[in-house]
This record gives sequence, structure tokens and C-alpha cells, in this order.
Amino acid sequence: MKKKILIVDDEREGVNYLKRKLEQENFEPIIAQDGYQGLRIMAHQKVDAIITDSSMSEMDGYTFCKRVKEIKGYSDIPILVCTAYANEEKEFRKIGIDDYIVKPFKFDYLFESLNRILNQVSHNIKFKKVLVQADQSAGIRSALQQIKEYGFRIDVEVVPQSINIIEETIRHQSDIVVFNALDKGMDPEIVITSLKSYVEFKDLKIVLYTDENNLGIKGKNCEMYLDDLKERCRQAGADGWIGSLNRDSFLNLMFEYCKG
Repeated sequence: MKKKILIVDDEREGVNYLKRKLEQENFEPIIAQDGYQGLRIMAHQKVDAIITDSSMSEMDGYTFCKRVKEIKGYSDIPILVCTAYANEEKEFRKIGIDDYIVKPFKFDYLFESLNRILNQVSHNIKFKKVLVQADQSAGIRSALQQIKEYGFRIDVEVVPQSINIIEETIRHQSDIVVFNALDKGMDPEIVITSLKSYVEFKDLKIVLYTDENNLGIKGKNCEMYLDDLKERCRQAGADGWIGSLNRDSFLNLMFEYCKG
């Protein structure tokens, strides 16, 4: 059975070209001129994925995507945003879209993305919001592309260590929080117990890391201190501990916690 792809875009020439391309790839495209029409179509027939522009005269793409993610029965439909505006990706990612392509693009790239997000749904890979407290984000950023190539639906927000991790978790509505257990500005046990006390965070995963270079003690004393800290954090409700935070440890962490 052909997969039904809802195209939400008011640029007629581009839409007609995309429609022909999708038909050549054995998809069944359905056209909506704006977000309102897209929602009306979805109310009467099931679609397997959505391709939407961000700029439309009636109900812009951001509002449309947000509405889709808020409606029960629609929220798991994969969404691919195709737009000329490269600077809007972060805001779209926050509401849970699955991929973001900047125009102009090669259609091979679009079909690769479309097949990937459709495959994610068939394997029940859930979208995850990840909050990472780190002053250096290069390793994290370099790992993201590989994570997405494996079909993971993930939004990662990196915040500096000086920021209040509890407030940021609430603001970001995170599924996974990764923070430095040795941050001198906070007590990790208090952070853990505070976050775990929120009803809406009952499934929140809390993972800690350490930068031992900033600890100020070495050898056996360092090992004893960290063992004690790990045990106290575990009793407070921490779900994991990864040692130092780098590209490889972050990649392994995402593979462990973002599969289902």
C-alpha cells in the first residue's frame, strides 16, 4: 500500500513538482494550501507523514506543526519541514518535528530523509528531548549527525554550567538530563531529588558525568570520593553515570536511552 504524504505549502509550482516526484517514488501525495486545510484533511483521512513549508499566508508552518504535535492521534505522525529559512530549525526542533531541510535541496536528500522518518515510526522510536549541561559542546554536536543517521528522533539543548539546571529542565520539558556532578554551584543530590519530585518528570532519566581535573584531589582519595558521590546520587534517584563527557560517551549514552 502506498504511503500517504501530506504536502502543506502554498507555493503552487514547487508543490506540483514535489507531487510528481513523490508519485514517481510510489508515494501518494495529498495537497494542502495552508495549515488550516492540512488539519481539515487530516480529520478525514489518515496520512503517514507530513512535508510542510514554514511560511504560508494562512496558518504558518510552525503553528501547524505545533497543533499537530498537540492533538492526540496526530502527534506521532512524522513531520519534515522544507523551508528557505535556515535560522528557524531550533524552534521547530523544540516542538518535535522529525527533520528540517533548507531550500534549495536535492530531491534525493529529501527522499532519504522521508524514508528515514517513516522507518522511525515503524520501529516505534520515540522523540526525545535531551538537556546537556556543558561548557564545551563540540563533541556533542559532532555526535548528533551519527545519532540521527541511526533513525533516532532527538532534540539536544546544550546549556552552560552556570545555568540553573532545574529551571532549564522544566523549561525544556526534557526526557533526559545530563549534568556535571562536580559543578561547585549546586549539590547533585538536591538537583536529582528536586527533579524526581515533579509528577510530570516521573519518567525523566538523569545521567551524571564528572570532570576529575576540576576536583582538586588525586589517586585513591579521588576514587573514594567519586565512589561515595556515585552511591549518594544513585540513592537520590540518578539513572546513570558516564565519567567524562565527550563525543564517544555521549554517543553511547544516546544509544542506551533513546531507543524506545
